[in-house]
Amino acid sequence: PILRLAHAADLHLGAMPYSIPAREIDIYNVFEEMVEKVIEERAEVLILAGDIFDKSVPKNAARRHFRKNLKKLREKGVRVMGILGDHDIPKMFDIPPTADIDPEDFLLLEAAPKPKSSLEIIAQRYYHDKENDLVVTGLVARKSGRKEHIAVALKEAERYLKGHRYKVLVLHQAIKEKWPFDATAIPMGLIPRDVDYVAMGHIHNAHEMRWNAGKLVYPGSIEALRKDEWNGGNKGFYIVDLEGDFVETQFVKLERVRPQGEFRLGEDSIEDMKAFVASCREKPIIHIIVPAKMPKSRYASLMDEIRNTTPFRPEDNRVLSIRVYFEKFEEESGGGLTGEPKKVALEEVIREIAGDKADLIIKLLSISKSDMEKERAVKELEKRILEWMEREDKED
Repeated sequence: PILRLAHAADLHLGAMPYSIPAREIDIYNVFEEMVEKVIEERAEVLILAGDIFDKSVPKNAARRHFRKNLKKLREKGVRVMGILGDHDIPKMFDIPPTADIDPEDFLLLEAAPKPKSSLEIIAQRYYHDKENDLVVTGLVARKSGRKEHIAVALKEAERYLKGHRYKVLVLHQAIKEKWPFDATAIPMGLIPRDVDYVAMGHIHNAHEMRWNAGKLVYPGSIEALRKDEWNGGNKGFYIVDLEGDFVETQFVKLERVRPQGEFRLGEDSIEDMKAFVASCREKPIIHIIVPAKMPKSRYASLMDEIRNTTPFRPEDNRVLSIRVYFEKFEEESGGGLTGEPKKVALEEVIREIAGDKADLIIKLLSISKSDMEKERAVKELEKRILEWMEREDKED
């Protein structure tokens, strides 16, 4: 018989991308959709590969949504288990955010807990389904600087997997050969090879590779927390079928992900942007890239045109947010332009020109009571930036 698992990671429940309250709700909505699809797919086990919550001390709303959906899964006979990611690991107090959850609802796994830590008491070393002889074990996220400790922990995890029919290892790490500068990156050679399925977390876009006769998979985050994670809206989780020596995987796309579009100012037309908004089932996020060599006057003119055109006006209420990014060319000592343009978010520009007032300005923008107020604040701030840039030009 086929043993069916579901694998998800990087839920980041409680996160509020761009400090927009609607984005926090977006994440709860896609998590609920994910749970519905896991049940529809008749998975027997759901594996969560870390960063269940965005903070190690989650918001009450995040806890409620997690518990509510765990109850749904338990009622349908889905066993849920997983590990802690770098966002979940306790910072001040040695108590994981899932400590008060019934292990029958969510089983926390840790093959090699630190002695005298809460994980030594709370976490289970491995899960064993005796009927199917499935063993699942895992490790909480580790920093890559402690390579020797990681190697020892992985050997301990491998020990629990040996001799069983189906072997699943759960990790929340980057792979050094692919993401060498990530703080959690570990060499691929440390990961045990005799594993049917390596359920990974931490990387927010989906990746899949062969792993001996099995597979190593990153499902990616269930929502795009940053612009570079949008990936055409391909956010979701994996269904994993284990049968004998065969491992079959299927990516399940989530449909409630907030639409996002990226446009280059002066290169993509306003009509293109309008067509994109019209195609969206709900209010999208618009990312506007300002080319490095664009004259300031043209930038101001084009942005005014966009903000005064339907459906981009605040009163139209058709767009959730317009994000502006300025490209910069880094100068060499000889004065020439070099390299690829560096994209800088509006917040970075604020920090550059506002000095010790930057944090206050950013905070005021983030706590505006309505999208309309926020858009007006951004528009006013852009005018101030242009005035500052003109003064700088005159001084030069």
